[in-house]
Amino acid sequence: PLRYAYCEQNTFSACANLSLQIRTLPNMFLQSDERIIQLEMNQYEALLQSRCHDNLAFLLCGVFAPFCPNDQQPFVLPCRETCEEVEMACAEEFQRLYRGLPWPAKLQCHRYPSGSSQQACATPNDAAIA
Repeated sequence: PLRYAYCEQNTFSACANLSLQIRTLPNMFLQSDERIIQLEMNQYEALLQSRCHDNLAFLLCGVFAPFCPNDQQPFVLPCRETCEEVEMACAEEFQRLYRGLPWPAKLQCHRYPSGSSQQACATPNDAAIA
């Protein structure tokens, strides 16, 4: 299994206003190079600017730079329900902005644990993790 040896301050610009400010890498796509992740996150800048949903930044940050709850849990992904809300609000805008491209594979909500499942997941209401 992957070992997540450390949690650190989330330095990605899109994540600056989130209550969950601690992140860990690699992410679920095994990316650990911050420059590559930042480049990928930059592709969503126009969608973020559209303000299609308040929790879009939360979803992007939770996907590309997963939240780090504590030493016991390696990382926590966004809850599927949050993902679905964002997708419903933003998918049309995404297609409009990105010339008809479908909702991105990495943001497909079935990848993320449901709030009712045994696996922990994060919602935007979660306070900063102590």
